[in-house]
Amino acid sequence: MAHYDYVLITNATSGGLCKALGIRLVTNPLVVQLAKNAGFDTLFIDLEHSTLSLSEASAISCAGLLSGLTPFVLVPYQCGMGLVQQVLDGGAMGVILPHIHSASYARAAVDMCKFPPRGRRSMWGQQPALGLQVRPLHNLVEGLDVLLVGCLDLPTDMGAPGAFETRVSREALEVVSAACQRHGRLMGLAGLYNNRELQDWAINTIKAHFMLCQQYSNVLAAGAMECAAAVAGVDGTVLPN
Repeated sequence: MAHYDYVLITNATSGGLCKALGIRLVTNPLVVQLAKNAGFDTLFIDLEHSTLSLSEASAISCAGLLSGLTPFVLVPYQCGMGLVQQVLDGGAMGVILPHIHSASYARAAVDMCKFPPRGRRSMWGQQPALGLQVRPLHNLVEGLDVLLVGCLDLPTDMGAPGAFETRVSREALEVVSAACQRHGRLMGLAGLYNNRELQDWAINTIKAHFMLCQQYSNVLAAGAMECAAAVAGVDGTVLPN
């Protein structure tokens, strides 16, 4: 039975950051090798904001395992136990369930993801070659490993969409960080793309150990714009705004 390193826990144990690349546009598993070569640690496969299929998510997850990148899958809100089961059976080493606003929903999420006696996830006897060794931490809600905060979702939920650089948002993240440290949890952040000052604060001040650094689609778009701008600068082409 194969065992794969759970990079998030490994990095956090040594005090390091786990860097994730978001995937929601490209379906070819070769994107995993690009992420590996770029220096990322994990994959953030987005099924909430994309049209990726389960088969595509599974192919990317398995490619990640073979490349030493831990695959996580963001599932749609209230997707139900069936989809979570399929995502995990397909190779994901972790599931990210969005918009958890209560302890009861958090417990339901754990129930879907963990094997008995900690949960109700069923075992599929026809998949002996894929054994995932996940080492959970202490319990805030029993079985919960990471608390991931969407830095764009947080201010929206607080009634100030887009205001994620304000003092109020920072104070809210500090509260989350303190709770994670108090209960032995890992704190993760998503949405601080290209904001070096906030990334530095998140990593070195509030001790985030998991960060969605960028979406592959954004990297592709930025690269395309940079390429077009470079050529336009040579031939005098006026690019559209």
